[in-house]
Amino acid sequence: MSQKIHPDLALEAIRQLNRLATQPKWAHIGSEAYQHMRTLRACGFTNHQISTITGQRWKTSLVKKVTAKTSVTSPEISQHAISLLNQVVNANLTLPDLQIAIRINQETAGSKVQLTEILAFLQKLKDDKIELEKFFQDYSQMQQNQLTPRTLREAIKYKEDLEKAGFNLPALPKLKSLATKYGDPEKVLSAIESYGDLNIINKNLETTKHELEDAKKLLESADSQLKRHQDLEQLSKALVTNYHEL
Repeated sequence: MSQKIHPDLALEAIRQLNRLATQPKWAHIGSEAYQHMRTLRACGFTNHQISTITGQRWKTSLVKKVTAKTSVTSPEISQHAISLLNQVVNANLTLPDLQIAIRINQETAGSKVQLTEILAFLQKLKDDKIELEKFFQDYSQMQQNQLTPRTLREAIKYKEDLEKAGFNLPALPKLKSLATKYGDPEKVLSAIESYGDLNIINKNLETTKHELEDAKKLLESADSQLKRHQDLEQLSKALVTNYHEL
């Protein structure tokens, strides 16, 4: 084996060796296991490390014989593995910590949410200076109020629509006050909805008022003319009477 090894191939070799190491002694798995051993040796792993990976299922002496003619073509892979191990040690991570990390990774492996997404979520909370405990308290309150992420998005959309219509956050307490006063929020909203119609009605009322005032003036003018006519009629009658008496 003299070709460069892809890191994923090295990981797969380790997985397969771990699997094969659990097979019964009588299982015919030698040739398959040997191939994976040669892959890891080409990645720079020592014969002893390869034997350790198998849980000593195959001794170091046997691994050495199997990989005797294998050239180390991708030593950076084993070096990277050792570097990661050093990072774990320098981070003061204990074996229980690693076991927890492995368990979390296994539990998220079969779900739609990946471990990287969880880490990104936690980093986002940190960037926004939101404590994890406070976040879950707020989320618990959302659930108690039957407010799901979907309904929250809808509420935000409604808020944007209201703001476009001129109803910003300062106006909401007034709406609440009106709803409390009249007892039925739907009536308040219906009144708001008919606001445009009310303007039209008020405009028509104003026009009718002016028409009534004009009619009243005409009526007053007619009354005045009628009175003058009556006065003239009475005067005429009086003159006729006086004439006959002469």
